[in-house]
Formats: sequence, structure tokens, C-alpha cells
Amino acid sequence: MLSQSVFPSRAVLLRKSAGLSMPQLGDALGLTKGAVSNLEHGNKQPSLDTVLAYADYFRVPVSFLLGLKPFDRWETLSPVLPMLRCSVAELLSVSPSVVEAMPLPDFIRLFDAVLAAADYHPDTGVLDLFPILSPGDVRALFHLE
Repeated sequence: MLSQSVFPSRAVLLRKSAGLSMPQLGDALGLTKGAVSNLEHGNKQPSLDTVLAYADYFRVPVSFLLGLKPFDRWETLSPVLPMLRCSVAELLSVSPSVVEAMPLPDFIRLFDAVLAAADYHPDTGVLDLFPILSPGDVRALFHLE
């Protein structure tokens, strides 16, 4: 059984990180402000169509919205999120304001892409962050230039 508090808390996180009001999100998803409010407060369970609409709009996996995958690392990392954003900006040689302005789902995808491109060398203990993609490739991929 899924936790009933996962979807509401993640829906709020996504909406707020995108800087949207409830009416704005409702308009984008074809929902009323009241429907968005009921979903975010856990007063109503989302339909499959609603979950898919949220996943598509915010470009996140359905598993994230439903709590099927452990994305808790981002919730526990929230106190250091500004430092992570700053570090990623420095790694990619872009203005920190560009990375700071990214909605959380976009930053998570960017951070995951940077880590996915990394290569750890156990013999030397070195973590090579860009063996496959250069910082310029990542900047272009995420339209940061």
C-alpha cells in the first residue's frame, strides 16, 4: 500500500519549486484550484490521469510522485541544496544564478546527469566528473548557455 502522504507532499514541492500558484497549476493541468488544493492536502486521491499529468508536466517519474522509488535523498539534502546548486554551477562554469533559478525537478535531473557521467577510479580514489560529457556538453544538453 502506498503512503497517502507521498503524493500530496511531492505535489506541493513540485508546484512551489516551479513558482506556480494553485490556479496556475490547475490551468496547466486542466484542474480547478480546488482540485489542486484537495490533492495537495490529501483530501482526494489522484486519479491515474492526474498522476500522469503531473509526471508529464513536471517531467518527473511516476515512481517519484507515488513514493515507489527512494527519492528521499533530495528531501534530506534540502539543507545543503544551495551549496549543491553552487557546486554544480562551478563545475559547469555557469553563473550560480542560472542553476539557483532552476526548478527542483530540473536541478535533480541535471545533478543526476552530472553524476551519471562520472567515473570512479578505485585504484587511485579519483572521481572523474566528466569522462564522457564535457562541462560544455552538459551545459548545452540542459540549455544553460
